[in-house]
Amino acid sequence: MKSIIVGTDGSDTSIAAARWASELAARSGARLTVVYSWQPSQAELPPDTYEKEAEKAQSLVDQWCRQAGGFQGEVECVARDGDAIDILMAEYELQNADLLVVGRRGMGGFRGLVLGSIADYMLHHGPEHTAIVPDEVDTTGTGPVLAGVDGSADSAETLRWAARLAADVDRGVEAILTYDPREDSFPHPPRPHRHEPEARAVLTEVAASAPVPLELEVVAGNPVETLITRAREEQALAVVVGAHGHHTLRHRSVGHVAGQLAHHSPAPTVVVRHRD
Repeated sequence: MKSIIVGTDGSDTSIAAARWASELAARSGARLTVVYSWQPSQAELPPDTYEKEAEKAQSLVDQWCRQAGGFQGEVECVARDGDAIDILMAEYELQNADLLVVGRRGMGGFRGLVLGSIADYMLHHGPEHTAIVPDEVDTTGTGPVLAGVDGSADSAETLRWAARLAADVDRGVEAILTYDPREDSFPHPPRPHRHEPEARAVLTEVAASAPVPLELEVVAGNPVETLITRAREEQALAVVVGAHGHHTLRHRSVGHVAGQLAHHSPAPTVVVRHRD
């Protein structure tokens, strides 16, 4: 990776996201940009008042960067005037970044909400590679990169990105295909799951040029529960999934698996969007 963008607003979750992004950047050699978006106190301000508010915003983001601590390599902490979503998306495009990182919740989220408004927007409408970091994550896990695959169109890009991430930070990849064992109501000889040939074909295609070895594990169970359990047990660096799967309705911006992992995974969830 060459560039990582992380949003912060001083909340504990955003500080945790900055720490995770910082360690990822240090391991991969990527440039890290920590971004705080602020709004002027009035629609129009005298130049000197605007400058003071801008200086205060920059002072805050500098403080939060110190609070996150341990930054290594090329790091920039910036305060931008504008809407948080617009600023983060613009910064991602400007730098042609490899990953946008946000915390699961921010200062403005209600306590009862699992996902804050910024994370929710990025989950559904974010750039090609978006990481949503849970509150309790301070640093990258010691385990592998988990990749949820199902043989759908998004699986190839999901595997490519998971392999690239793993290679950058010297980790392995576990590609997991899950299936519901209750799909058949009668006993039968062992046979491949109906999506297994597709998943293996995608893996073979990606493995030919992947920077790390790729193997597919077929597991009976719910995909969300399986990936969450594995992420917890193996202290996964991240769980990488496509925005869409076989069962995602055409009008939906993100599938059930990606949505549930973003809400509940103990490891950061990286949502990969396949752009046509």
